[in-house]
Amino acid sequence: MERFKPDSLLDGLLRPFLLFDPQSFLYIEFIAPDLRFFGLSLTMLVLLISGRLQRLSGVRGRAAILLVATFYAWTFVSGNGRYFLPGMLIVAPILVALLQDLPGTQTFKSLLLTFIVVIHSYFVVDVFNPSPWSVSRWYDGDAIALSQSPLRESPAVFLKVASNSYSVLTPHFHPESRWAMLGDHLRLEEKSFERRQLEVILGSDLPKYVMVVQGADLEDDIGQPIPEIRTAIQYSLRPYGLQTSGEACETISAKDNAAGHSGGGSLANAEGFWFCKIRRVGEIATTTIEQSPIPIERRAVLAKIEAACPRFFPPGSGYDAHGAGRSRRSYKSTDVSAFIMPDGMVSYRYMRTLNRSPIGTEVEILQDRIKIPCERIEGRYRPPWMRD
Repeated sequence: MERFKPDSLLDGLLRPFLLFDPQSFLYIEFIAPDLRFFGLSLTMLVLLISGRLQRLSGVRGRAAILLVATFYAWTFVSGNGRYFLPGMLIVAPILVALLQDLPGTQTFKSLLLTFIVVIHSYFVVDVFNPSPWSVSRWYDGDAIALSQSPLRESPAVFLKVASNSYSVLTPHFHPESRWAMLGDHLRLEEKSFERRQLEVILGSDLPKYVMVVQGADLEDDIGQPIPEIRTAIQYSLRPYGLQTSGEACETISAKDNAAGHSGGGSLANAEGFWFCKIRRVGEIATTTIEQSPIPIERRAVLAKIEAACPRFFPPGSGYDAHGAGRSRRSYKSTDVSAFIMPDGMVSYRYMRTLNRSPIGTEVEILQDRIKIPCERIEGRYRPPWMRD
């Protein structure tokens, strides 16, 4: 994932100081300013300037140098805070130890440490948001209530094509049922673990269904998926050698049992779920984007963008959709989507932005008359000196 990697060498080198910036999506999704690495960097600089560099040759000095080395390795390889938790845990003890090597009295060092703790605590408390990802909570009983259905009583294979796994449904179905989440997160290369497991459940004799989120704006007059949804389902199933059987989909309604909810609540905007019977008509492909629905001339436009900016538009990794003259290729590994509208205008949208950012027209891109944005696309973290 490119989500937290620095956009320039300078951004990466200054990351210990930038971590103090109270902005989101610097190293995690939320605002989480961290003064400790700022303090450690300044302490090591003071030791260097004051001629106390030899103090770094001790155990705590070597620990600090090792932390700095692993910090920069993490920054340029991932930058995602969850993968540097050991460093996050040991930076404070190392900082406290190195402060003892600074010039000055013990009183001065204690006051300096107190100042760092107070400032750091103030910023953390000021931006703290408890449980920001919680959708609902409950105290007892099941998290969700489902309407009765024969599908819940017998073993079957259920394949999900929603962006949310809705794993909370699983205990409400027969315990011998098998579940799989389809999408470009699966590795479909020959002999890959995911492919072998998928082959096993698709080769079983159990009846097979695709599960789709149901909503009032997605259904027709008789409660079935509208044609656009059916087309999207078929396209999602095609790489796996599957297609719907043509039979009516069964609807299982859902209601939140979260505390504080009443009546017909919802689960992450889902009013229920369609279960459409499917059958196997071919073999699993080696990639989910082997058959693109985007017209060939528009694929050439996207290829130009990918060649010019492979970091954010990596070739061969996008997930395509096309309909009503509108084409989209989503690059989930970089959180970016490219769009081509009916009027030929090409744009992109980073997952943190509300609106699309224009690039140019199809003709301008094919004729190399437009510079593709690559250095720092709209919506990514910007250092303080680059903000408007």
